[in-house]
Amino acid sequence: MRILAFTPTNPNEPYIWPRTVTSAHRAIKAFQGGSVGWVISYHDNPYPDGHGNITHNYNKAVRMALDGGYNALLTIECDMVIPVDAIDGLMACDSDIAYSLYVWRHGMRNWSAYTEVAETHGRTLSDEPDAARSAWGRIIDVAGVGLGCTLIRRDALRHLNLRHSQYAACDWYLAVDAQAAGLTQRANLAIVCGHCTYKPWPQIIWPSLDMRLHAVEPIDGTVKMEPGQTYTYHVGMGNYTLYAEEVTP
Repeated sequence: MRILAFTPTNPNEPYIWPRTVTSAHRAIKAFQGGSVGWVISYHDNPYPDGHGNITHNYNKAVRMALDGGYNALLTIECDMVIPVDAIDGLMACDSDIAYSLYVWRHGMRNWSAYTEVAETHGRTLSDEPDAARSAWGRIIDVAGVGLGCTLIRRDALRHLNLRHSQYAACDWYLAVDAQAAGLTQRANLAIVCGHCTYKPWPQIIWPSLDMRLHAVEPIDGTVKMEPGQTYTYHVGMGNYTLYAEEVTP
C-alpha cells in the first residue's frame, strides 16, 4: 500500500501548527502497512478566496496521487492533531472514503461525522447526543464530511473533481458527490482528532462524551482570556496578538 499524505497550508502564519507536524510524523512512522509520502503544500494560493485555494490544493493532491501511482490519498489539514494509529484506523474502515472524528472550530462545535449531507443542508451525528455516545469508538456508515484526516482510495479518486461554492468548501461537496457516485463512506469514531484554533483563545478542541460532546485543551503556556483582553501568543512560527471575544468555548 502506497499512500500520499497531503497537507495544504494556511496562506498566513502559522502555515502549519507544530502539533500537526508532530502528530502526523508519529502516525506516518507508526504505519506498518506500506509506505507513506507526505507533501506539505506551501504558498500555493492563487485565488482571492479561501474556498478557491483549498479546492485548488486538493485537486492538485488528487492529480499527484493518481499520476504517482498511489493507492490512496490521506489528507491531513494544517490545524489537526491526529492519533498515532490514524492510518491503520482509517484503513480499517474498508471504504472508498474513510473519515476520522473531530469537531468544527467555526460556528457550532459539531462533530464532523454526518448522517445526512445534501447540497444545502446536513445533519451531524452530534445532533443526537445519545446516538453519538452509542457510536463512540465504532466504525459507522456516514454521509461525510471533512478532510481534516481522511483517507480516499484510488478508485474513488478517479471519480473526483473537487468543487466549492460561496456557501460551502470542497469537503462538503466531496461528500455530496461521493453519494451521487455510489461511493462508500465510513467514519472510524475511534480515530479522535484535535482541531487547533485561536478563538476564543489558543486551544485544541476535541470530541468527547461529556454533556457538550467536546472538550477544550488550552495550548501550553496560554490561559483563558476574558473579553476585552489581548494576548501575544508564540506558536514557533511567529508572534500573534489575540483579542478575546464573547464566544462560548
